[in-house]
Amino acid sequence: MCVIKQIKMKKIILFTVLAVCVVISACHKDQPEMNTDVQNPCDLTHEVSAEFTMEEYMSIFTDKLSETDSMYSGANLLFTAMDSTANYTWYIGTEVLTERSFVRNFDASLIGQTLSIHLVVKKNPNLICHPNDDGYDSITKYITVVDPGNQYVDTNYRIEGVYRMKDINSNDSVDIILDMNNSYVYPPTNVNWGQVFVFKNVNGLGLELPFEEEGNTYRQIWFEPNGLGFNYDCYLKLKKPSNIEIKLGAHDGYPSYHLFGRKIN
Repeated sequence: MCVIKQIKMKKIILFTVLAVCVVISACHKDQPEMNTDVQNPCDLTHEVSAEFTMEEYMSIFTDKLSETDSMYSGANLLFTAMDSTANYTWYIGTEVLTERSFVRNFDASLIGQTLSIHLVVKKNPNLICHPNDDGYDSITKYITVVDPGNQYVDTNYRIEGVYRMKDINSNDSVDIILDMNNSYVYPPTNVNWGQVFVFKNVNGLGLELPFEEEGNTYRQIWFEPNGLGFNYDCYLKLKKPSNIEIKLGAHDGYPSYHLFGRKIN
């Protein structure tokens, strides 16, 4: 009798174990896999910020501009708050403005001066994502007014020299020499182009590419290949000696170059 009971008990235990395994397996199958690609909505938000840009226009006849900390007197400077949905208060000298974006011009009487630009921003903060945000921020930047007559001889903005650059499509850097030539004769046509900027050793094999100046700001010069018209996509950005960008568009059978690097001489 005891043997029979033991056999029944073993069957009950075995059945219970199997049932539990089936339930666990079913639960595991029904549970969807965790989607690790889902982005946290708070990753797309930020605390209230008074960050803004200062961009100098190349001229009043074009929309080309470059971010800067210095500008030529008489040029137009575009101020823009990065936050597009806030309340703004700008302080420029004795002037107070409340627009998000505006243009100002500083005349020759301010040459050599460094002006403070102060922005205060207020808005309702996103307390769900940023519980410590008080909805207020302020920042001060500075703009220096420079004499446009010194644009090529000012030692702080001398563009002639040697640049160690690397093209975005290359693993190797090259040393490019930039010369300003006042009477350049273009070899293929033997025609005198007058004043041009000559980029030497662009491909690391001695290739020279001459360009005429289209226009400039304190931190950027735009170029155009001779005779190919206005608004060609070529420029040199001088953010600082250690942060240089050169873009030379394809023309006359030559490929395009887009290089980043620094000025070494």
